[in-house]
Amino acid sequence: MKRIYAIASLLTSILLWVGLSAQAGGPYQEAPELAEKVARGELPPVEERLPPEPVVVDCYEKIGTYGGTWNRMMKGPTDIHCFTRIANENLLRWPADLKDDLVPGLLDRWEFNDTFTTLTLHVREGMRWSDGAPFSADDVMFWWEHIANDKNVSPAIQSHWKPGGKPVKLTQIDKYTLRMEFVAPYPKVLEYLCFKCGQWPLGFDRFGAFAPKHYLAPYHPGCEVERPEGVAPSYKAFEDKASDFNTERPVMTAWQITTWEPGRRLVATRNPYYWKVDREGNQLPYIDTAQYEVFYNDELMNLRALTGKIDMQMRHFRTEDLDLLRDFSKKRGYRVIQYETTNMNSVALNLEYRGENPSDPDASDAARAAMYRFYFQDVRFRRALSLAIDRELIRDLIFKGNINEATFGYGRYSKYYTDDSDLREYLKYDPARANALLDEAGLTRRDSNGYRVMKNGDTMSLIIELSASSIDQYEIVRAGWEAVGIKTTVKQQDRTINVIRTVNAGLFMASSFGTDSTFPVLTQDMRFAVEHGGWGHFYWEWYSTGGRKGVEPTPLVKRCQKIYEEMKATNDILQLKKLARELSEIHAENVFYFPITGPGRYIGIVKDNMRNVPPEGFGAWTVFTPGNKNPHTFFFENPDGETADGK
Repeated sequence: MKRIYAIASLLTSILLWVGLSAQAGGPYQEAPELAEKVARGELPPVEERLPPEPVVVDCYEKIGTYGGTWNRMMKGPTDIHCFTRIANENLLRWPADLKDDLVPGLLDRWEFNDTFTTLTLHVREGMRWSDGAPFSADDVMFWWEHIANDKNVSPAIQSHWKPGGKPVKLTQIDKYTLRMEFVAPYPKVLEYLCFKCGQWPLGFDRFGAFAPKHYLAPYHPGCEVERPEGVAPSYKAFEDKASDFNTERPVMTAWQITTWEPGRRLVATRNPYYWKVDREGNQLPYIDTAQYEVFYNDELMNLRALTGKIDMQMRHFRTEDLDLLRDFSKKRGYRVIQYETTNMNSVALNLEYRGENPSDPDASDAARAAMYRFYFQDVRFRRALSLAIDRELIRDLIFKGNINEATFGYGRYSKYYTDDSDLREYLKYDPARANALLDEAGLTRRDSNGYRVMKNGDTMSLIIELSASSIDQYEIVRAGWEAVGIKTTVKQQDRTINVIRTVNAGLFMASSFGTDSTFPVLTQDMRFAVEHGGWGHFYWEWYSTGGRKGVEPTPLVKRCQKIYEEMKATNDILQLKKLARELSEIHAENVFYFPITGPGRYIGIVKDNMRNVPPEGFGAWTVFTPGNKNPHTFFFENPDGETADGK
């Protein structure tokens, strides 16, 4: 009965959206700059650039007008998500309201078999890449055969393509049809098609489900194609051409990166072949250009906001900035918006359990590394660190109460929610108990400065490495740990360096920006230990390589990984809640990571003359906030970008 209901609901959604997409033949309108290119013979007419049935998108407020430059800010090359938050297209798409059904994207329809083991995908016919080349199922198969399954490009097939432990079987039926076959029921794949199925590689995450075959194949050593004169295939050349920052790479998004000056700026301009229109037949997007200033100092971003230099952004602002942003909003002609995050923890810390510290020249000492590992893997040590964190002080002093309490469970808005009041024993502030547990763990001796000494005679010393915009909350953590005798240093560093160190090396101590309570399976939430970074880094490496690399997990960690596999394979909400509760209990008891705060808010600003931006909603990187709010429909009422005070 549940499967029948799910399929019926899915078919209803498909039929509704097929109806919305059926404005075939026009008449269509386009941006003036594109109309001028058509007149000069530089572009074909808009009717020839759009598919026979373009996607018709509803505007939040009203039909927009063309023009303007959208000014934003980003933190360098590892912050590619700051661009893809407004320009990302997946095979399927999240709805603007997450309570609604999933909607078509590059696929216009899809069908499951009765057992959720075979999924047929239909690519929307007639779409074109930004260079005018046709988009088809060939571009999906190219990604599967020459990217996902080429070990020179992808060391291993990502876990979301291996339900039941076996890779999906992907078959191309015809020019616009594909079939996915799974060894186990996999209803969750539909959500992955909304999340990890955009254009490959999407920065350091390196996930996607299609790539421009016509453009990339000549550079790939494994492709037998006719190569243009002078093209020498190599994997380096292929990676360079596939890069998100390659301004010549064709895209399917509303804007294409046309200027990339590392350390300075990024400019993206309108895609003339974008395949969506509004209800009056106007080709989207409305805004001409998205322009990013690269910054590394968070105060600079606030300064740009307060002086009216940012048009709309919901990334890199902090809850701590709210009062300041509000004070200047009327003067600078912008409004402050807040979306509730889907995280269960906005801020968390985690030890790296192999106990090696790449930032420490002495970390190559295997005996010293083993000593740290000995304590890190002692649950008494972990519980003590958690009990030494004054979360109430952080919540009140740093966030002024504008954030929820830390939890090992799920937020009330999550479909996985169960009462978590019994899971907070080690989230209380209890330095006396923390001291007692550290003594029990064998850290009874102190050095001349009062810091605890390990059994090899070295002072126990932790380094919190992070790229966070504010370190105030971590200084409170540091003070709490030092008060119980653990020497602690807070090391703030550039985001790019921090990401590289986290992904490639694992850290002695690292900050994490939360665990996801709405889409934990999709995000491969760090609590499962199936994703890089954080406490499970080397356990993830073991998991993702089938035991060939990394560190074999303990039985409890293996159970976390098994829960992940079981959650991927079921659509039964009661079973999902049961598994989610078990996972929360494991972490609440074993404290593999340290929640510091609960769900917070996405903070953003929007110029008063920028419209069609919803004032509220949920925020998550899973849905690429504000990506699911249709940024291609945002527009300026006066495209010259003047604010209320004329500045």
